Amino acid sequence: MIEIPIRWGDMDAYGHVNNTVYFRFFEEARVQWLERNGFRVDGKGHGPILLQTGCTFLRPIHYPETIWVSTWCKEIGRTSFVVGHDVLSHNRETVYTEGFCKLVWLDHERHASTPLPDTLLQLLQKSLQARARQS
Repeated sequence: MIEIPIRWGDMDAYGHVNNTVYFRFFEEARVQWLERNGFRVDGKGHGPILLQTGCTFLRPIHYPETIWVSTWCKEIGRTSFVVGHDVLSHNRETVYTEGFCKLVWLDHERHASTPLPDTLLQLLQKSLQARARQS
């Protein structure tokens, strides 16, 4: 889980965080999650690329606020996986947004998908199991 302060520039004409900004929150959270677990996201060798993303907006976020963004594995495929995200209030009592991102593991030289590495599979399975225990 990462902490992100809401910036004045994140707001739109309606006085709340613009819908496009949430996808930046998801991006930052998943990149930090992967890198914290030993997977570089630098466009070299093998690594993730975004295939699909989605978001359900439950409550608006207003400035000033500091949010938490959680990241966990929802699904595992042969060459892809889906991560889930929750955007939470600073006290973690309010869920502002629920989202997901489907990522494909790519061989950047061949521009082709490639099977998920064993070390990543272990991380994803561990994350799936931890989330199942929380439910």
